[in-house]
Amino acid sequence: LQELDLKADISVSAWVQLHSINRHQVILSNQGDQPGGYRLYIDKNNKVAFDFINLAGMHLGTESSPGGQE
Repeated sequence: LQELDLKADISVSAWVQLHSINRHQVILSNQGDQPGGYRLYIDKNNKVAFDFINLAGMHLGTESSPGGQE
């Protein structure tokens, strides 16, 4: 898996079928057992979110939007 160049614009998309709602669900992430990285997930409020975390575990930014159709 290649690392992303987070100094440039990126675009991420995914089709996801949820089997449950109102809980944190990771769709894709490069975090693993190490601090830092990025992740695309559904938060406990059913919003799609993408965030960046530095090596110190500090959130550098999170973007979220409403989930899909009910």
